[in-house]
Amino acid sequence: NVRKNEKLMAQVRKNSKELITHYDLYATLSDIVNPKNPRIPNPLIRGSSILKELSQPRTCDRLWIPFEYCSCQMRKTRLPKNSTVGIEAAEMMIKEMNRVLEKESDSKGKCAKLTLSEKGVKTEIFEDKSIIKMYRVEYITEPGGGQFWGYVIQDPTDGNKLKFLSERFPRMNKYAEQVKCADKAKYASYCYCKDLLKN
Repeated sequence: NVRKNEKLMAQVRKNSKELITHYDLYATLSDIVNPKNPRIPNPLIRGSSILKELSQPRTCDRLWIPFEYCSCQMRKTRLPKNSTVGIEAAEMMIKEMNRVLEKESDSKGKCAKLTLSEKGVKTEIFEDKSIIKMYRVEYITEPGGGQFWGYVIQDPTDGNKLKFLSERFPRMNKYAEQVKCADKAKYASYCYCKDLLKN
């Protein structure tokens, strides 16, 4: 019985206080399936079994966690609503959203062109000592009132140009009814179907 193995349970309790990912759960299940065979290092298994001592340090980059899901530990300061950098970043993100919707075969020609809503842009700057500034930007698109967020950086050594840090811009509100024309598309959450404009 696993619960009676005090050494194993002590290790699991210790590991329960560490940062764990789905990769670690996969490695743990592999460990359970092959308990008698010590796990051979496998490049396909990126995680560490929680039944054993975990590799250190448990940082986002070491654990293959994308930045946008690991930034909650960093302190941020909210900028005034509709800050210049926030609006510029939001417009840049929307331009990219329109580009991928037109590029993808499952959404090409089906989705309305998105624009920035007048409801405002929320921007937070990360409190970091680095010369590179990092921002989290929340914005709303029209038509459809889609609420999105993403990360950008601003590097003063590169003309203060804004650059994406996010690969995708997650949507914060529901959208199933708005994307029926392109629900199989990779970026369906960005879409507002053109046929809805006629109603």
